[in-house]
Amino acid sequence: MTQRSKFKFIYLPAAAEMIGVQRSVLMELVRDGRLKVISGEGQTSVFRTADVEKLAEELGLANPATAPDALSANPDTEAVPKKARRPRDAVQKVSLRVSSLKKWLDVSDEEAREWALAQEPITRPAISRQLGQVMDKLAHLQALLVAKD
Repeated sequence: MTQRSKFKFIYLPAAAEMIGVQRSVLMELVRDGRLKVISGEGQTSVFRTADVEKLAEELGLANPATAPDALSANPDTEAVPKKARRPRDAVQKVSLRVSSLKKWLDVSDEEAREWALAQEPITRPAISRQLGQVMDKLAHLQALLVAKD
């Protein structure tokens, strides 16, 4: 008999890892009605662990008993012994960067102008290059989003 998790609920990243699929595949399974979201939406979706384990078995994918690391993203982490921190996955990394972009919306043109005038002349070319690289990366991300529509 398969060993069951001691956690009742898990977040989307842990569920995807437990099943052994990418997050986008897990979201497709949700859209297809194969897995029910208990609360939240998108990357913050929460699932019943038993439902995820059942789906994994139905699909013949990862054995939930062999994926204890997937529980490290569980809301009940105080019950899980602390392990070495794993590197963030790509979705989490990019999401974090994109969410921090909203902070730029509260910077006025006057504040930006004041900041630019306060920069030392020797550092301005390097800052300008770095801003250009960031703008190129953001334009690429925007193009990727538009291409998905």
